[in-house]
Amino acid sequence: MKQEKCSKAPHNTQADVSKSIIFLLAASLLFVTGCKKELTSNNAESDKAESLAMQANNAKAPAIVVQPGTSIQAAINAVPNGSVIKILQGTYSESIVVNKPGITLTGEGNVVIQNPGDVSIGIQVVKGADGFALSNVTVQGFKDRAVEIKEINGLLLSHVTAIGNNKEEFGLFVQYCTNGTIEHCEATGHTDTGIFVGESTGVSLAQNESFANTIGIETENASRITIDKNHMHDNSAGILCLLVPGKSTSESSNITITKNQIRDNNHANLQTDPSELEFILPTGIGILILGVDNMLVEDNHVTGNQYTGIGVVTTAILGPTPGIDPVSDNVKVVSNQVKNNGFNPQSLYFPTYFASDLLWLGPDFGATGTGNCWSKNLYDTSFPATLPSCQ
Repeated sequence: MKQEKCSKAPHNTQADVSKSIIFLLAASLLFVTGCKKELTSNNAESDKAESLAMQANNAKAPAIVVQPGTSIQAAINAVPNGSVIKILQGTYSESIVVNKPGITLTGEGNVVIQNPGDVSIGIQVVKGADGFALSNVTVQGFKDRAVEIKEINGLLLSHVTAIGNNKEEFGLFVQYCTNGTIEHCEATGHTDTGIFVGESTGVSLAQNESFANTIGIETENASRITIDKNHMHDNSAGILCLLVPGKSTSESSNITITKNQIRDNNHANLQTDPSELEFILPTGIGILILGVDNMLVEDNHVTGNQYTGIGVVTTAILGPTPGIDPVSDNVKVVSNQVKNNGFNPQSLYFPTYFASDLLWLGPDFGATGTGNCWSKNLYDTSFPATLPSCQ
């Protein structure tokens, strides 16, 4: 076991990474899906109060019951705003759209919502449906996303299972939202990401399990995010927190990653589209931070990931970064157990000499950010061999 200044790994900066590697990375990054709306947190407190009020109203609302053989969508269409819809045990072959505020959908027993045919999205929650809540259901077999939630304030996903069968792209997909909780959910078999939060603020992800996806949990250009006590295993990558160009939201900051179990994320990469960033990721990543500011990574167990345990990377290593600051500032990696990572690096795009428990593409790669530090971690290898200590 080593502390930050005592790593046994050889120091090999390799500042002259081949241009072909960087060009490949840059080309792939620029194809990441663009964003349509920038969010601000100027009204965060009032938004949160409104969300809590909606949830309180939901708790008092009378429940409508949906039985097998009837339609969940028909019930949503018929009820007033702020209604609770209880779904009785059974399998429902339909897709659902929620477009009114304060709707709660909750399963009673084993409730499965499955693709009725060639449908892209299972449950779609659209602008105007603030205060949405979904619990105790399984959503499976859709082409693109099990649950998609966009442009709302106040959301709750609890005990939701998303099954992609290695064909669906995303499990739980949240974008352009404020003030949400994703808890006790499960996502498996997705070619992109099990649980995705993009361009959103004030979202908590707690005690979820995500496995056998390309990425377990991903945040993209998001802020004020908490990722706590989740279990990521057998993905290609456990947790990714990214700031990437080409989006109208040009910041990502104030993210905490604490008390997560992130192990054995060595699953074959399921992404087959070479234009997607995920396609080039090496299998075997525990946590990867790309360009995000003001992060705390603390008290996580990160083990058995064959490429790297915890990596902090500048977006600039991937090429041009118009419209964003590509360098992470104030990322603190402290008190983590990061062991037995980087033991079998295999990648067509990433150099094998990066492989390690702790990875920082810092000054040797043009990352001149401030306040990044590592302390009190248990690890064996790092790149570079010496990492800045926290004061």
